[in-house]
Order: sequence, then C-alpha cells, then structure tokens
Amino acid sequence: METLTLAAKVEFVTTPPKVFVVGSTIPNLAAFGNYLAYRGENWTSVDDEAFNQHDPATVSEWAGRVCYMSFSNAKSRVRERYLQESILSHKHGSVIEHVSFNMLCADVPRDIQLEFVRHRAGTGYSWESTRFTDKHLRFVVPPRLRDNPEAERIFREGILRQVESYEALRRLAESEGDEGTLKRKRMKEAARGFLPGCRASDGMITLNARAARHIIGLRTGEHADLGIREFAYEIYTALKATAPAFFADADEREVPDGPPEVTFGNG
Repeated sequence: METLTLAAKVEFVTTPPKVFVVGSTIPNLAAFGNYLAYRGENWTSVDDEAFNQHDPATVSEWAGRVCYMSFSNAKSRVRERYLQESILSHKHGSVIEHVSFNMLCADVPRDIQLEFVRHRAGTGYSWESTRFTDKHLRFVVPPRLRDNPEAERIFREGILRQVESYEALRRLAESEGDEGTLKRKRMKEAARGFLPGCRASDGMITLNARAARHIIGLRTGEHADLGIREFAYEIYTALKATAPAFFADADEREVPDGPPEVTFGNG
C-alpha cells in the first residue's frame, strides 16, 4: 500500500481485499449429549475430541445424522468423509446451512460491495459508512492496471484530482445552521457521491456454508469481474483454512489472469 499526502490521507491499495474469519458456529457438545440422552442414542465419532469441540462442521454432521438417525457411525467415517459421501454428494445443501462464518473484510471497493450484496440468501452485510468516515481515503487500483505503469499513473493522478474536488465540495457544503456531528455528516454526504466506486472500505460479512460455496463457485469464475474474483478467492482460502470439511471437494483451475477458478464436485 502506498500513501500520498493531501489535505486528506490518500492511500492506494494494490493487493486483494483481506479477509479475517472472526467467528463461526461453535458446537455445544454438552447440549448435544443431552439430546442424545433424551432420544436414547449414543454418539460415536472417530475424530479426536479437540477436533469435535472446535470444528464448525460438527454441527452439520449432527444435522445430517439427525435426518437419518445414524449416530452409530457403522462405517467409522471421519467427519470430512461423512459430509462428502452422505451430504454433499447427495446435494443435501440444507444440512450445511446450519453453519455460519463471520468475516471482517478490509479494503473492499465500493463497487465490489454493491455487486456482492446481490447475494441475499444466507448472507449478512455491515459496511463502513462513508457518510461518517473519510479520515483515510483508500482507493483500490483495479487488478488489470497494476502491471501497467502508465495506466496506473493515469489512474492515480485522476483519483487525486477527484479527492481535491471532493474536499472543495465539502467546504462548499458547510452551513452555519449545522453543528457538531450533523455538520460533519452533511458535509460528507454532499460530496461523497463524487468519489469513484474504487473507494475502499471495511465491513463484516456473514455467510452460511451453503451460501459460501455457491458464491465462491460463481464469483471465482473465469468470466467474473476480476476484482470480484480476487475477493471471492480470498473468502475461499480463509474459510477453507477455518472449516476444511466444507471445501474438501473443491477443484482449483488456473486461468490466464487473476486467481484460480474454484468449482465444487457436489452440493
């Protein structure tokens, strides 16, 4: 990230958005044990105890086993194998909807945010307000321009001119009748529409496992917008590290530009 100096702090971002998985569905073994006792069932798992306690996919395994009352685990399958063979391969997507992931996402362009919120089922979004925040004006250099010095120069110079105009519009929007927080909001709201869609901001995204697989499969596609592909691939790598059982059937295909295309065998 390169920082330039204007009246406002302007930053140019030349890397994909950052994704931090800050929360996920947590299995409650004690409560599940209470259910098993009520139903007169015994839970048999071949996964180690620490893995059971922390792996979000445990909840989806429980959901699948409840559907078929198959707690004995006669085939002695580990969780990942069970989910692939008995759930995802049969497209029982509802079972993995019970697990959600909370992700803090940094430096996502506003135009990418606008495109992403078209995905509504199984999702939640909370984005940084540009009406309140402009202490740091961050702009994402489009992936296609990053390897072209002349194109990137033109882009950066154009952004700096827009920021100068933004600051001028803010000053002109001042009103003696506005005070305190209201005054700051009125100034920013009057000028923020002038800033481009590549302006970056942060936010929280929540996806359930089924929605995550669907979105990743669509948005890492070779013909998707390159900026969206970058973001979707970062989500994929972050979630795969958190709950690999949900992504064990993923296939990554290298494409001529940008990150790999991710497809799923089942579900």
